[in-house]
Amino acid sequence: AKTETEAIIMAADYKRRHGIGCPLKNITVFAAISRYIESREDIIATSTLRGYRRMQHNSLQSIMDIELDELCLYDVQKAASLDVKNKNHSRATIKHALGLLNSSLLLMDIDMHLLKRVTIPAPKAEKPELPRVSDVIAAIKDTEFEIPALLAIWCSLRVSEVRGLQYCDISKDGKHITVRRTNIYMDGQDYVSDRTKTVRSNRTTRLPKYLL
Repeated sequence: AKTETEAIIMAADYKRRHGIGCPLKNITVFAAISRYIESREDIIATSTLRGYRRMQHNSLQSIMDIELDELCLYDVQKAASLDVKNKNHSRATIKHALGLLNSSLLLMDIDMHLLKRVTIPAPKAEKPELPRVSDVIAAIKDTEFEIPALLAIWCSLRVSEVRGLQYCDISKDGKHITVRRTNIYMDGQDYVSDRTKTVRSNRTTRLPKYLL
């Protein structure tokens, strides 16, 4: 930094974010989540990591600067309630954020049983209005999206799985296609992974002749 004051501020912020030089229970919630994410960077999907970082910067923000040895259930409950009131976060968003926080605390050998003890909004009985398949097919016909979308519809593939397909995934008889990898587009670049979202996602499915 250009000045001593700026350097001190930057150092304090770095310590807050990463907990460098702190006893485990004296690091902040933000730093604990950073450690949890960093410990799994090489073993979980890129999209999952991105989701974790998004939650770290957008959910439960009122507790991020609290040190672990000072964190109490009331603070977490208040943070969850503020997310509902001020940010209109959904039940699922809050539940995922609490799950990330709980896992991060467990890595620091702290078990607060957050998913059982923190009250979150009750689930809503909602039935989404989905378009008819015939309307979707009519909308994509003769466009660059037709084949990828039809693969997703008839072979039941995720977008990342469609983007990860290669010609070698088609069986020799042309009747089946195997999902082996994913290709996720984020922040202007492709992230190709030789593993799918779950173990069961590695699968072989029938390939309609007209799609072949």
